[in-house]
Amino acid sequence: MRKLIALIAACALFLGCVCAAAEGQTDAAQGDGPSGWRITNDINMDLDACRTLVWSIYPTDAAARKAMRSAVLLNAMEPALTITEDGIQLDVTLNGTQALSLGGQLTQDSVAIASTLLPSYVITVPTEKIMAIASSVASLFPSRKPTPKPDDDSGEALPPAGDTVPAEAQPDAGDDINPLIERISRFITEDGPEQGVFTVNGATFDLKRTYNVSPGGFVGIWDALVDWLFANEGVNTIIGIANNVGAKITAEQVKSLPPLDRLPRLTVTNYSHSLSGGSLVTATATSGDEKDVYGDGWIAFTGEAVTAWLQLPPWEVEADFALFQGDGVQLELNVRGKQPLCYATYSDAADAIRGNIRLPAWQSDASFELARTNGGLSGRLDTNYRKYYFGARFDAAPYDASGEGLVFNASVSVDDPSRLLFQEIFTLQPNSALTLDFSDANKTVLPIASLVTDEGKHIPAILTDLTINGLGELFVTTVKAVPELLQLLPGMP
Repeated sequence: MRKLIALIAACALFLGCVCAAAEGQTDAAQGDGPSGWRITNDINMDLDACRTLVWSIYPTDAAARKAMRSAVLLNAMEPALTITEDGIQLDVTLNGTQALSLGGQLTQDSVAIASTLLPSYVITVPTEKIMAIASSVASLFPSRKPTPKPDDDSGEALPPAGDTVPAEAQPDAGDDINPLIERISRFITEDGPEQGVFTVNGATFDLKRTYNVSPGGFVGIWDALVDWLFANEGVNTIIGIANNVGAKITAEQVKSLPPLDRLPRLTVTNYSHSLSGGSLVTATATSGDEKDVYGDGWIAFTGEAVTAWLQLPPWEVEADFALFQGDGVQLELNVRGKQPLCYATYSDAADAIRGNIRLPAWQSDASFELARTNGGLSGRLDTNYRKYYFGARFDAAPYDASGEGLVFNASVSVDDPSRLLFQEIFTLQPNSALTLDFSDANKTVLPIASLVTDEGKHIPAILTDLTINGLGELFVTTVKAVPELLQLLPGMP
């Protein structure tokens, strides 16, 4: 990690201090280095589709041209980062043509930095200087001090000064949920248990329990919950902050929120079978006088499935739910009103996870899949809203047959599923060598300290090499590799 910090810091220092001077030597060895990795990222876009999209978004021709220049350059660019135990190198190609390289290599006592921006020079930075810079940066962040230990070396942390440890710690009233459950249970009445033969929804049970909550019971439950929340230390802290800014909140105000004239009467019945282990729970919510039905439903549990049904007459909504568990998990949800509102499915099998949702009332749907293939993963997402389409795909697999490395391929489609607007290919592959020349065979080696000691006498030569050979060659390479950029300049047709 120290080596990596030194390399990154040195490369950053090099970009800001290309004006170094005084000749020197470096003993960076050439040839195969230690094992490492090469990371590449290639982005491909449909420029015709991008042009249509960009010109529809940007209001002016100048802004659209600027956006398209970025798209064209991004489409042509392929960056690659090579990391080994003794070096790091960044390479950028444009449509397969090498355009820019920058890297650093560790020697015994320094970091040698080279780049195509300075083709005639190698800059060396002492390792001690880089580590001093890294230490200075690290010192800007506060460190956590260890808790002091008692004199008897017992290993127990001392309490903060001025605090005392009570003989018996008592939980805060708002943290202990047991009193809340006990208070709520007082407002729930129970009928049963009742034994016999009960047939419900085509299934037979031998035990029945019925629970009732009146509208007044719901008031009691709500009051108990509010009292418990206001006794909680964390909730009280938030309420105190609100009170300080003028938003007065009291327990009595919160208790008065439920509409007393519309609170339901709830009846819940639990049917169970002592041998099969299956159970069924039904629930009905009515008005206080039981003339109007607010909601009705049931949920059934068996060894391999959970099924449910819900009806809400005031909203004319009905829903079915099923969850099956065998070799995998399968889920189905169907919601209906005056017309179908929603249909959703989900399955988790050994080879893939799939899901689908349809919203007929909004003329939209979506589906997804996550599958395991060839030692990797693949996934997709497709969505439609009226006439608009959006799709995304990705594949992740080992880089080679040995299972080393990774290839990640992702793509996005808009309007046409068969036409990729955007594609990204990310590759992590084994690599053991840097390709930049860090030696003094064809270059002048400059210690960065010579910027001061030699009074900058080499600065004119370095600036000339940077502007004419480095940036000049980069400009020529870019124009040849990406000629579309010239057509997007201001004033060009």
